[in-house]
Amino acid sequence: LAVTVSRGAYLAAGVALLGMLLFLLRYRRSRIPAVIALVIVALAASAFFVQTTRAKKRFKSMVAPVYSDSSIARVYLWRPAIAMWKDHVWFGVGPAHYDVRFPQYRPTQVQSRPTWAHNDYVNTLADWGTVGASLVAVFFVCVGYGAARTWRFVQRSEDGLSSRGSDRAAVVLGVATGVTALMVHSFVDFNWHIPANAMVGVALLAVITGHLRFTTTRYWVNPRLGGRLLITLLAAGTLYFLVPGAIRMYREGTALSQFQRTRNHQQRMDAIHAAWTADPRNPETPQRIGEIYRLASWEGLDNWRELAEEAMRWFDIAIRLNPFDAISHYRKGMCLDWLGRPDEATVSFDESVRLDPNNHYVALMRAWHEMQRRDWVQARKWTERSLEILPWANYTADRLLADIQLKLAAPPSPTP
Repeated sequence: LAVTVSRGAYLAAGVALLGMLLFLLRYRRSRIPAVIALVIVALAASAFFVQTTRAKKRFKSMVAPVYSDSSIARVYLWRPAIAMWKDHVWFGVGPAHYDVRFPQYRPTQVQSRPTWAHNDYVNTLADWGTVGASLVAVFFVCVGYGAARTWRFVQRSEDGLSSRGSDRAAVVLGVATGVTALMVHSFVDFNWHIPANAMVGVALLAVITGHLRFTTTRYWVNPRLGGRLLITLLAAGTLYFLVPGAIRMYREGTALSQFQRTRNHQQRMDAIHAAWTADPRNPETPQRIGEIYRLASWEGLDNWRELAEEAMRWFDIAIRLNPFDAISHYRKGMCLDWLGRPDEATVSFDESVRLDPNNHYVALMRAWHEMQRRDWVQARKWTERSLEILPWANYTADRLLADIQLKLAAPPSPTP
């Protein structure tokens, strides 16, 4: 926990441990150990913070106004999620679609790809809407109620913790503390969207739920042969559903890793096409294939026109699979400009701006398109828009704007 230098993890662990120790103060025999533990943890945390430069730097950056590591940046990720939910109140924008739909809701302060909202609660609302979030909330409420009910039955002595020969109370309290830490951390991060963390969380919830059998004999059920066969069939059906997907993802991941590692053109093409064969529903794969063909076309070889047409074919596939992605639209527009079809290119660039209106690079590519059309006034307008969105470290826009100003200041050339 210490070496992660995660402020959210520190906060979550601190809240969970403090809650557990305060809870222990209710019991006479646990008060002194709880106070001692609280003091030890507080001293250790203070010493770590004082002696660790990186931790102090991370906490200082929490309030930085423009620094990407600032905690304020998370607010700029939460607001689009809430806006998505308001536009799709009941069922959300779709499972795992926050990242897909984010460009349309992008604030100018966020110029990177967020992937998640860094808040599992608003992310769930955005993806699943009120209906889905309510189902998740009911599940956690039921688990919490079960944990509270279980606690009364795992205590067997006056102080509630010293049940002779049993660690049930300790297990329930410890696991509940761990789940609390996960839930608190989920306010500022995406724990339940990370498979490893989610599996740990589900395992902890299962441990708590398993202790419900100590609350009443109603939960002691012998499934007998028929029940065991039914459970076996359900497990087999689950594997039948999950295993092919896992194999497909493994093949795709292996091919994409090969694509990233190699620099040989033919090997890269073989790898990316293998990834496409493994999963023809991933829109990022045809987008990568199209970009390879576009760059090859721009080499200016004899078959440059055929390569550009092939690139556009793959960009069209990517657009069909993900109609909310601006990148494929403006790259298709670049091909159209290269082929001498500026009017068609304008349509593609306009669509990319509509899909991602506050992206500095999309605005910059719109300016690039106007430069191909020799419309220097519009090119200046879009370059200034790019700099308005990202006024710092936007070096390409700075250089383009200087070139455009020179073009506008130069006397008009005679008509050829």
